Amino acid sequence: MKCLYGAYPENPSDPNSEWVKEEAIRIDHPRKGISPWHWKPKDIRLEEGEYWSSRGVGYDLSGFVKTKAAGERILAMVREVLGTDDCESWLDYRPSEPTWIQFKFQSSEFDLEKLNKLSREANNVITKEIIKQCKLPSN
Repeated sequence: MKCLYGAYPENPSDPNSEWVKEEAIRIDHPRKGISPWHWKPKDIRLEEGEYWSSRGVGYDLSGFVKTKAAGERILAMVREVLGTDDCESWLDYRPSEPTWIQFKFQSSEFDLEKLNKLSREANNVITKEIIKQCKLPSN
């Protein structure tokens, strides 16, 4: 594809000079279509539970998971324990940051301090049993 670019006077010292545009061949960037993320973590599964590294209790209880699939499995456990598909705890996955994946437990559904403590004692693993123990009675 040809495109015109740049406009400048043919004779800069002449104020009535014709303006010239140059023609160039436009090519695609050599990396077009290549994913910026070449490394994808392996989806390592435990017999029971998922790896989940807590960031500590704050507004919510956030923790890192290794893959999007692992986060989706935690979300499935939470939905099963709460008995609803409409829960406030959620998976924070952004396609622009595919290695920065967090699962966020909400204080309206779980005892966050207890959940943090139990998951750390289990070597950064979250299981359905831990989720059940930390579920608030009203849920």
